[in-house]
Amino acid sequence: GADMAAGATATVIHDLVSTPVDVVKQRMQLRGSQALYGHGIAACAGSVLREGGVRAFFISYPTTVSMNVPVFAAYFATYERVKKLVAPHLAFSTRRPDGTLEIDVDTFSPQVHSVAGAAAGSMAAACSNPIDVVKTRLQTQVPAADGSLAGPAHVARALLTAEGPRGFLKGITARVVYQAPGAAVCWVAYEYCKHLLALPLFGNTFLDDDEDSDQ
Repeated sequence: GADMAAGATATVIHDLVSTPVDVVKQRMQLRGSQALYGHGIAACAGSVLREGGVRAFFISYPTTVSMNVPVFAAYFATYERVKKLVAPHLAFSTRRPDGTLEIDVDTFSPQVHSVAGAAAGSMAAACSNPIDVVKTRLQTQVPAADGSLAGPAHVARALLTAEGPRGFLKGITARVVYQAPGAAVCWVAYEYCKHLLALPLFGNTFLDDDEDSDQ
């Protein structure tokens, strides 16, 4: 419960900071963006501000948070679940004196962490794609003549009407291909750093209370 609350709070704060930057990134990736928004980050940000005001930088914030909080909860749960499933098959093993194998599921095993990370990243990418499509449309929309911006519900209805349910799956393959290896590398790096910090060289400096009591 505490971990989920901490993760949700961190996601809310992270998205508050990253959403305006993501808006600028999305605009700069559009075809013909230099003609529309100028050259460079500052020029693009200034153009967005003049075009839609401060609200344009945060129009997708509620959608982003509603996507990331449950997705990241499922992301971490999937990683832990898959890690436990594949560890008996992929983790390093040692042979006992009686000839049987002892599977070491608790030590650093890059092959286990990479497979579990890729699975978690793929799941998160696929599940969040429909909301991500709406988020991207929100971030790249052109304000109406009166300067107003459409909300997420209006964008979702317009997408459904124009392109049907398949419209929400646009880019899902590219999103999975992008997220899976990144998540694998991220988890391997994280688990390796955790493994290093638990070495006797660092004493109990980086151990939490539960780990410290087990030593």
